[in-house]
Amino acid sequence: MRTIFHFLLSLLLWGTFFYHWHIVNQQEVTSGTILAIRVLTTLLVVGIAVTVLWVAHNLRIARINQRKHSFPAPPDRLIQDTLGRPIEAEPLEKLQEAPEVHIHVTAEKKSYRTPESAA
Repeated sequence: MRTIFHFLLSLLLWGTFFYHWHIVNQQEVTSGTILAIRVLTTLLVVGIAVTVLWVAHNLRIARINQRKHSFPAPPDRLIQDTLGRPIEAEPLEKLQEAPEVHIHVTAEKKSYRTPESAA
């Protein structure tokens, strides 16, 4: 029932829209109408031009990767987890390259080991 109501409401609103456009199309074109068309066209062209220039600017910045206020990523360190437990781990590069990492968690610590070092 709700879908039928939405459909009928949509038809009513679109009918109202086209009815009013029919009324507008019956009006005589005056200098005010021409001025309004020129203003709207100018705003449209300026808006598109500014958008294209802004996108080109951002692409150029991204290509040379020189944002003014960018900070280098902090070094990855495994010192403690978010709960404050100390972490025992092998070198981070070894953990990142390992196909599998075993994580052992106790109330006192957390440890990260690769399968070959855990054996």
